[in-house]
Amino acid sequence: MRFAYFVSAMGQRLAPFDALLVFCVGQAAGSLIIQFFGQIVARNALLSRRGVTAPANIALAVYERLAAVMVSLTFASAGALYLFGGIELRFDSGGAALLELIIGFGAAVIGACFISWRTLRLASLLSSMGKGHLRPIAIGLLFTAAIQLCTALAYFQIARGLAPHVSLLDLLAAIAIVMFAASLPISFSGWGVRELSAMLVMSHVGLAPERALAIAITIGVLSIVALVLIAGVALAFSKRATPLQQSAVSPSNIGWMVPAAIPLLCALLVIFQIHVPGSTGLINVNLADPVAILGAGLFLLGARHVRWRLPGLPAYVAVATAVIFLGYIRGYVSFGFIEWAFTNKMLGWLVLLAYGATGALAASLPAVPRGLETMAQVFIGALCGVVVLQLLALMIKNIDASVLDQLVILPFDGFSQNRNAFAFALLVALCGIGFVLPERRAIAMALIILGVWFSGSYAGLGATLVLVPLTLWLRLMTPRELLLALAIVVIVIGIIALTSMASFTDLPSILIFAQTHSSIDYMRMRSIAEGFAMFLSHPMIGAGLGAYMQSQILLGSPLIIHSTPVWVLAEFGIVGFAAFVLPYAVTLYMAYQNRRKPTWAFALCLLVAFGIVSTVHEMLYQRAFWLLLGAALAMSSTQGRNPLGTGDRPPEAVQLA
Repeated sequence: MRFAYFVSAMGQRLAPFDALLVFCVGQAAGSLIIQFFGQIVARNALLSRRGVTAPANIALAVYERLAAVMVSLTFASAGALYLFGGIELRFDSGGAALLELIIGFGAAVIGACFISWRTLRLASLLSSMGKGHLRPIAIGLLFTAAIQLCTALAYFQIARGLAPHVSLLDLLAAIAIVMFAASLPISFSGWGVRELSAMLVMSHVGLAPERALAIAITIGVLSIVALVLIAGVALAFSKRATPLQQSAVSPSNIGWMVPAAIPLLCALLVIFQIHVPGSTGLINVNLADPVAILGAGLFLLGARHVRWRLPGLPAYVAVATAVIFLGYIRGYVSFGFIEWAFTNKMLGWLVLLAYGATGALAASLPAVPRGLETMAQVFIGALCGVVVLQLLALMIKNIDASVLDQLVILPFDGFSQNRNAFAFALLVALCGIGFVLPERRAIAMALIILGVWFSGSYAGLGATLVLVPLTLWLRLMTPRELLLALAIVVIVIGIIALTSMASFTDLPSILIFAQTHSSIDYMRMRSIAEGFAMFLSHPMIGAGLGAYMQSQILLGSPLIIHSTPVWVLAEFGIVGFAAFVLPYAVTLYMAYQNRRKPTWAFALCLLVAFGIVSTVHEMLYQRAFWLLLGAALAMSSTQGRNPLGTGDRPPEAVQLA
């Protein structure tokens, strides 16, 4: 019922039994593979034949997920408060990182709004969200609450049969917590998480662990049985259904808004990096990864409407992809499975392509005629917000070291989990400084320079000293704007120096570069030397993807080669190196030839920054670089028509530029 209502509220035409069939197929697919993406893919296969567009399908899935999380979290919080008397945030068990992430996200949103408010016409967008949009949201939340209550009733009915002595309120509170844990996207349809959480939580209300396990397994099995039965009924009646006619929102709105919003959301979230431990090292997970995958899917649906500024770009990408996969096969044959090579590098390469496709989606949509500019402003603003947050936290900590002790880290690493990666993200933002509105350009430049300085990255500082004159030469900013930015930098550093001296610390915070040299520099140079030696041993096709990591695992110290060119030479040889260097060189040459055009000037700065930093760091897998480069190299081949939906031109509130 909720799914059918959302479809009709978006102006699409879908009959009741069709909605039931699509919903069941989506749930079944989500049970077999990753829930969210499996659901979208399966639904789209059926919805596309019923006139529901892919953007509308994605919007439906996202809203359903958000509504479920909001309602489930509310019920679970109420249950936890009732059972345990409160909810504790423990700093020594990840609470500090969670709090920092929440505050950082808020700062990024504020910064993005500050830089891009006029370009995005946020005031117009917010004013357009009237009662016509709030009513479907409210009704959707009521549907979701009814769904949660039905599930809770199923738990309760089984639990009362196995544990009639347990208090009614205690049991309902425990069930709410278990339902929330099972809904988290960290398992296949809740299996495992549901059973473990049931055993842990229900033991607090006097239920034996084996009985709690039986309840959870029974719920899991019955949910599958119910899904199959309902799908059979829907399949029997779906062909005789009549399409719905309701239309609360114009269908073209979704067709324009979802593809336009996904790249901007990706630009906002891409600065938040999380490290997940794996068997052979840390796996990089970015909050923007799911958004980028959605953007890539939408891009592929409308890829025929995209033109590339670089001739032959799809062929270059195909060759580089073949190099990555063949390198993995060679490595697998030589030394077996390496999780780092498979997850971080091979699958990670596909994620990078998704980021590039998402950037291309923004630049190729007629709804966003200045998609690169808009996305760059959001990205720059988000980074500036994070820098401001860290500068303020540093000043407070300098005055009183006991305050924010676990939330302030020097050198700054933003939310990149690595100071050099954070510095490179700031360099990407510096490359787009010409897209910032003139009245805010000096502030943005000052914050970028301050962020690079307090990251303590020598490579970042060196690249900044090259990029700043380059932006002046390309006329991306004026000398007056640069002087004003430098004045702001001097003032802020002076304030931080005063607060640092007031705290009587051993070494002032502004002398960050005196604090960052360590044995890490030796390890970095050692990895480069050993990587080059590996290249000399396998000069033509390399030692295979993951070869260096495998050698380091045998030594008990997992380490990557801290140089992109040397890493490519060592593991892919001269042949693989040529597959990456040739498109880089061609793009760099074309960018130089067309440097007076803003988009090409941005691409030129981007490639120069990458070339400098990647010599002493592995930067090929930095997502922000691919997101913005994809936008710089793509443009639309359509004239005012939406390749993904219906309608000729987007409504005024959706015309983001």
